[in-house]
Amino acid sequence: MYDTCKVCGQNFRKEPGFYFGGAYVSYGFAVLANVAALFVLYLFIGNLFEHSAAVMVTIVATTILISPIVFGYSRVIFLYVFVRYNGVSKK
Repeated sequence: MYDTCKVCGQNFRKEPGFYFGGAYVSYGFAVLANVAALFVLYLFIGNLFEHSAAVMVTIVATTILISPIVFGYSRVIFLYVFVRYNGVSKK
């Protein structure tokens, strides 16, 4: 992650631990993605309780595949919630 935004100059290094709250956003994304993946798996194999290995593989694979995307977007969403955007500054 860059130290500042190249367009508007927003400081991305607010304070130590500021983006720890992004972990909560990331958790929500992971739960949503895993529920969606399990729903698709349910459509293909039916009863999930009979296929516990497939459920575990699906959850692990989904979490690993979405991690790079969720890492960036969770920080951006957390930043949007707590930092006011005042337009592009002229440097």
